[in-house]
Amino acid sequence: MNFNKLPQLVDMRGKLESNGTYSKRTKSITHRVWHHSLTKKNLGGSDAESFADYHVNTLGWPGIGYTFIIEPKNLIN
Repeated sequence: MNFNKLPQLVDMRGKLESNGTYSKRTKSITHRVWHHSLTKKNLGGSDAESFADYHVNTLGWPGIGYTFIIEPKNLIN
């Protein structure tokens, strides 16, 4: 499946909060993990921008840390 062709996909690369880059991967990927934030659809902060802000400015990560964020109304960022 080509995710780029999904009509609800919004490409946010280069548009979210970041501070540096992640180190180069040294091991091959052998598993996929699907994680959810357990946030409610009607609460503020349940979007890619808020997740990126929290991860960068609170946790000190270089970026959002996720490939996909499925937001309320099923938007995929």
